[in-house]
Amino acid sequence: MKKLSNFIVVCTCGLTLFMVLLIYLIVSIGYENVVGQRAEKHAKNIADMTFNSLYQIMRKGWSQKDVAEFLDGNRKLFSGTNVNIVIFQSETLAARYGRAYDVSPDQHVKDVFKNGITASLRTGPVIRHIYPLVATSECLGCHANSRSGEVLGVIDSRINIAEELKETR
Repeated sequence: MKKLSNFIVVCTCGLTLFMVLLIYLIVSIGYENVVGQRAEKHAKNIADMTFNSLYQIMRKGWSQKDVAEFLDGNRKLFSGTNVNIVIFQSETLAARYGRAYDVSPDQHVKDVFKNGITASLRTGPVIRHIYPLVATSECLGCHANSRSGEVLGVIDSRINIAEELKETR
């Protein structure tokens, strides 16, 4: 009789421990997915806001100095945060105006330049939204060496969620 009661106690404790670990795992994975989805939306919103700001500057007849100030302002705004934004220029713009960034585009950015399709991806704890800047007829007034539909630039908005995930574990 004593062996049976010990067996029941051990099985109950083991099953309870297993259930607690299983619930913890499910909640952790769920939370990580929610944080990732929220960061994905945030990265998209930042890319959209960056595009809208850049577009307004360009519509007013911006200069290279205006663009440099805009890019510097973006760097300062997000310094010390988990957000990083890089605006890449096409070869067409770089040939005419010079490079405005010091980071080489990776394959994902090159793919967006090539196909002109927005990309959202996650690499480890880094959520990225890569947004193409496609030339319209309005752009051709200043960017005469470009053609309508050409990708003139790419906004790469990155959010690192590692710290947020670490805090919850």
